[in-house]
Amino acid sequence: MSWTTTVHTVNHVINRQQGCAGDNSVKAASYAINAVASKTTGEYDFVFVGPTCTTDIRTIGDFAEIWKSPVIGYEPVFEERGVQELTSVINVAQFSVGGVAETLVILMRELNQTEISLVGSVKVMPNGLSLANDIKAYNKIMNSFYIREYIELDENNADWTKIDYKLRHGARMIVICVDFYDIYSTLYNLAVRNLSGFRFIIVIILNKPPDEVLNQPNVRNLLYGANTFIISPRQEQFSDAFSSMQRVVPTLSDEQFTQFLRIYQACYAYCVGSMYGVETQTDNYHVAMSGKIVSTKYGAFTFDKSGSVLTDYVVYTVNPAEMTFDPVLTLKSTPKDCDTYNCFTLNMDEELSAAHIIFAVIVCGIAITIGVIVLKKRQ
Repeated sequence: MSWTTTVHTVNHVINRQQGCAGDNSVKAASYAINAVASKTTGEYDFVFVGPTCTTDIRTIGDFAEIWKSPVIGYEPVFEERGVQELTSVINVAQFSVGGVAETLVILMRELNQTEISLVGSVKVMPNGLSLANDIKAYNKIMNSFYIREYIELDENNADWTKIDYKLRHGARMIVICVDFYDIYSTLYNLAVRNLSGFRFIIVIILNKPPDEVLNQPNVRNLLYGANTFIISPRQEQFSDAFSSMQRVVPTLSDEQFTQFLRIYQACYAYCVGSMYGVETQTDNYHVAMSGKIVSTKYGAFTFDKSGSVLTDYVVYTVNPAEMTFDPVLTLKSTPKDCDTYNCFTLNMDEELSAAHIIFAVIVCGIAITIGVIVLKKRQ
């Protein structure tokens, strides 16, 4: 992963440095510090697009407050200290740990669940720790639900028998954060179908739309067989935006789309902020960009008071006939005063009324639990 330092005068000078991988992170941060320290007063205004990982963005963000230079992130980065710590940093990634965690809270409430077994990768992601680790850290402060079992697994060296024992003796709702290298093999080895057959509720959490992360047919079949709920950020017209960007970048693959889109949106957001009169040198980029709407041909987004994009979230299931991801619960994000991590609240889509979840137990040799969410239109 990399980040880009963009220097603005009449012309644009772009300096690109690799970061977020071993020593590259230190080198990239050092380069940025030296570049700003050596500039002549009034010569350049520095704008940082990226970095994409927690270590880099903290280092650059802390210095950027002194420099009064904006930092525009484009990959999800969880700031454990709280949303008001890095006031020079905004982020165009349409995802937040708080967003998926609060969506999970709503789903748990509808299913009458109060505790979960949380499963995630032991690896350190390019943009920080694993998603499961971030959710655990978030919940330690917010105390939104009880984590009965927390399992970090190394998919290449896991004791699947031991993990299966923990899951079978844990909470009825099993939440799996899918940030594994081999998604199908990991879910298969976790025996999600068998667990579903024993009346466990399987929930998958993603940081990108399911059409991008879970696009392999064998993964869809496995999730359908496990009657899985899938929580992810909402991205409308995914296929249209993807096709449009492919015309510009013909070699663009499914798994690259979101990163390319976010980089584009990061640069576009800075330009829009400038058009709104947001000065490059600002004491608080959060405040400067709060409420600003950025519209591109790939969609529109609005910043909240923490410099994050207001994002809607969806709970999906797999449609067995079409093998598509069908939304069964849509939550709209609206701005509010900030707490430790969130400057938004999630509510049911205004076109839908209260969600209703029914569990039917069908006995056909073995017990199979099927979860259905019934959504009623407002009259």
